[in-house]
Amino acid sequence: RQASAGRCTEPRGGMVIAFFQGRAGRTDSGGLLPVAAGEVCEFEPAKTADPERDGEEICPEDCGGGSASNSRRLLTVGLAAALMNGFGMLEGQVYMPHLYTRVSCCGRGAPPLPPDYDIVAPAVVQVYHSEARLLGLTEPTVATAGSIEACSVPIFPPSSDHWSLSPRCRNRAYVQDRAQGMMALMKCLQKLFCVMVGPLGGALSDTLGRRPLLMLYAMGLLGACLLCALDAWAVGRGMRTDAVVVVAGCLFGFALQPKEGVVAGAIADIFHGDEGGRGRAFTVVTTMGLCVDVVSAVACYFYLRGHHTTHLAAFVALGGMALGAMFLFAVCFRETLATQARGDLMPLAANPWSSVSRAVARLAGDPALALQSCSALLFFSHSVGFGSVKLSYLTQVGVKIEDAALINIVSMLTAIMTSIVLLPMLPKLNFWTMGVIGHCLITAGYFFIGPVALAGSFSGPYIAALLTSLGLLLAMPSLAAAVSERIPREDQSKCQSIIFALGSVGAWSGIFGFNGVLFSATDHGLGRSKCPLAGLLLSSLCVLFTALAARRAGQGGAADPTAADVKDDDLEKLRVPPL
Repeated sequence: RQASAGRCTEPRGGMVIAFFQGRAGRTDSGGLLPVAAGEVCEFEPAKTADPERDGEEICPEDCGGGSASNSRRLLTVGLAAALMNGFGMLEGQVYMPHLYTRVSCCGRGAPPLPPDYDIVAPAVVQVYHSEARLLGLTEPTVATAGSIEACSVPIFPPSSDHWSLSPRCRNRAYVQDRAQGMMALMKCLQKLFCVMVGPLGGALSDTLGRRPLLMLYAMGLLGACLLCALDAWAVGRGMRTDAVVVVAGCLFGFALQPKEGVVAGAIADIFHGDEGGRGRAFTVVTTMGLCVDVVSAVACYFYLRGHHTTHLAAFVALGGMALGAMFLFAVCFRETLATQARGDLMPLAANPWSSVSRAVARLAGDPALALQSCSALLFFSHSVGFGSVKLSYLTQVGVKIEDAALINIVSMLTAIMTSIVLLPMLPKLNFWTMGVIGHCLITAGYFFIGPVALAGSFSGPYIAALLTSLGLLLAMPSLAAAVSERIPREDQSKCQSIIFALGSVGAWSGIFGFNGVLFSATDHGLGRSKCPLAGLLLSSLCVLFTALAARRAGQGGAADPTAADVKDDDLEKLRVPPL
């Protein structure tokens, strides 16, 4: 680990870079020598032209760790990513119901609701009358046209299937539309926040290391939980401020795209030079995230079955989870970025966008990665856009709100079992092929959750969730592995963050399109299929762009085929010619 240690091994199948001073048969003036897998490199204490550099660490930080060390380091990276993935899943399962409980209507002095929210379907009118008689409630007044006015709907209790989802409003369609409007506003600001934070966070990660950025992101999640808990407490006392819940939603964005670039950079640090190892590592991390998602979904399922009218306790528990993530990063997470691979902080501080623009040029200069970037933009557009209305859409087609969590549990358990079978096959399965197959599965999922579910099939949403989980299991690692293979180590996190920043732009457009244009809680019949059909179209385009990117990747080399562990500037300082 130090140049004076004497021996250093690298059994991983990659390359050891060692500095030799005056070794017979090696080099006369010092040089960087590649060492084959499993070979032992012996060297004397380094003597450089700069006395302050004598004896400094020149081998990579994982030198001598071997595959067992890599597995331990991957475990901590996977746990870190999984905990933050859990926040991304819990945001939809708890944050959205919290938005429902904030909606109020039909109170004293409140204006009447528009006629669009009247209950006009004869079957629904009859069900509301029957439910009101069964529960001993005042039966709604039926207008001359046989409809129920929006503010004459009975106040059903939370235990009823016809509960409005808010203790402060009796009209369910109005509650869903207002909550979706708030979700659309929050998500647009959240993705804008991710676009600004992601690339800068990636540049800082390549300069300061991975752990400081993960600590910062975990602190942001803790702040989001505290703000949501404060808002839930205020709403229970008749006070509410939309700005608080919007800022909290933006901070939840730390668990999404900005984190992905840092985690992908950490995996590239551990498995640099090992394409098969990187592919397996990305899939392992995705699988660990699914395991945490399953635990979170089970907890949400039993929690939502309680039909709570306030979610203060849930956000306090999430705050404890954020503290646990901070403890993991501070105590257990070992820095993966080697000291000699880190950039200089001063140029970044002087012009923080210079390194980002260089990374953008790298991506734009590689046709395969440029096509993959277009695919990422469309992928996040339909996945995040449809995901933001998915809960309301499922309740619109007759799925109970707690059953939506059960659907996620079934699909994620299937994805975990599939990933166990898939891992041994990854060395033989090209990650470009993985991406094409993954997007095809997601496209099929939209068909089952759209036309099949609207045709009255109970199994449609379950099959769709299963196919979507399997598709994500293949598509997400493929996206990260493509960048990891074709970008040098010093720009890994920056380029990964830019890809996910483009995803944030796509997510912003998807949120606006799905929430503001396509979805309406008052739609009936085939009008409810607009959202899944739009997702199916965009996912089909992802299949096309990924297939074109795979074809271009097969026609040319990597974006930087000489990407080495030590940067050119460091080679100049050591007065050693580059390999």
